[in-house]
Amino acid sequence: MTEAGMDTPDTGASDAQSCPHCQASIGPDRDACSACGRFQPQNQAAVKAGIYSVQKGAAVRECADSLTRGIVSDLGGETELSTLQLSYVHKLADLEVVIRLLSADIVRRGLLTPAGAVRNTHPQLLATLTLFDRYASRLGLGRRAKSVMTLDQYIVQKAAEKARQAEASASATLPASEPPAASTEPADDGGGA
Repeated sequence: MTEAGMDTPDTGASDAQSCPHCQASIGPDRDACSACGRFQPQNQAAVKAGIYSVQKGAAVRECADSLTRGIVSDLGGETELSTLQLSYVHKLADLEVVIRLLSADIVRRGLLTPAGAVRNTHPQLLATLTLFDRYASRLGLGRRAKSVMTLDQYIVQKAAEKARQAEASASATLPASEPPAASTEPADDGGGA
């Protein structure tokens, strides 16, 4: 015995679905039930609203990169930082992005819910600010001068570079297959005449 509808292909005539919560009829293109307002299974509302709808990746990343460049410059440049310090700088930039996003959410939706309670975003913002402060205190608040060489060190360095360049160019001009020619002058044996 076959059940009704098993042998007939689905023609799409009955595209209306019922809400699993209130059993009201909803259309196939609806993300939420119009009667109870609940989201339906496999809805696409998150793509149109919420975090998925925000396409600010490039702007947020630029903000983080700008902060990273500024902190590295304040600390004397990348060559003056240890690997761990540089990691702290990148973590600070990431925390700055989180702080900005949480602050923007509070500005957009308000600090209080319609029921009058403080939004969950606020404690998260405070916790992130505390963590940011802890990381920043590890790096320090003051600017550090980049170490530069004295004039004497610079002159010695440039002289050494010129000497290396002269050796490199001299060895490049000699043919590689022939050994350097021996001197044709007689060696001075110190006998003097």
